[in-house]
Amino acid sequence: MTETEKAIVTALGDVVIPDDDHGPAASAVGIPDFIDEWVSAPYDLQRAELKTLRDGLAWLDGVARAKFSKGFAGLTPEQQTAPVEALVKPDSEERRQG
Repeated sequence: MTETEKAIVTALGDVVIPDDDHGPAASAVGIPDFIDEWVSAPYDLQRAELKTLRDGLAWLDGVARAKFSKGFAGLTPEQQTAPVEALVKPDSEERRQG
């Protein structure tokens, strides 16, 4: 993954699995590194998953830029919630446009 993609994965991971009473954030336990290692493997499955991941990260970053004029990784944690909610809500305007 590129550095920008790694930054988006790190931020997204921490939105999904934040540091809280149940445990550390995704970034604290190496989830972004695991994902990078997985999609960097030289096998057909991982190459396909890298494309899917890149497409999804580009979409998420595009929604963030359209809404906040900043890439997803540069948003505040509160702002990062909006693009993530658009991702999981099939009736959202952003999801329909993506």
